[in-house]
Amino acid sequence: RMVREARTAGATGHRNVVAVTDMGWTDQGALFLVMEYLEGRTLRRLLKEEGPQPLERAANLVFQILSALIAVHDKGIVHRDLKPDNVMLTAGDEGEELVKVLDFGISKVLKSEQRLELTRTGSVLGSPRYMSPEQARGGNIDRRTDIYSVGAILYQLLAGRPPLRAKNFTAMIAAILSETIAPPSTYAPGLPSAVAQIVLKALARDAD
Repeated sequence: RMVREARTAGATGHRNVVAVTDMGWTDQGALFLVMEYLEGRTLRRLLKEEGPQPLERAANLVFQILSALIAVHDKGIVHRDLKPDNVMLTAGDEGEELVKVLDFGISKVLKSEQRLELTRTGSVLGSPRYMSPEQARGGNIDRRTDIYSVGAILYQLLAGRPPLRAKNFTAMIAAILSETIAPPSTYAPGLPSAVAQIVLKALARDAD
């Protein structure tokens, strides 16, 4: 997985994907990655420290995440573990807020000539709070899985809480597969209805 993570992240050259500059093995046989050094904080820390975000800022952050996904999706790669911990906020060359998407350790290469099965069919990988229904079922994964996860991140940026809550992993999987998600405007009064519809579409249980 580490080899594939390095190749995945290093292959895009996109400003919103963390750069991998080198990789190799130590004398003891351990594999290592050399990545760009980032100063900043994760999206999780931002949410913990500041809570819900204004629509303009939330939209800008998610726009950058989606820009990174376009780059990796165009290469036939699905991240499938997008969550606030895997999104870093740093400063760009002109001081602007710059998003970096991290951790392609469980990313899935979709192109058949590059396919590498690292987990058993039907196994569940990823963080359940931001996991798509098809992923929770152990079903087929494609780029729509990442769209669901971004929808969950945007929901939390706007509402200050994730779209679903549960006490443990099993209960969260059950909630993803059966519970109805309340519109983010339930927790963010004044949110435009068009924005709420976009978020709920991203979080639709039916991937189609």
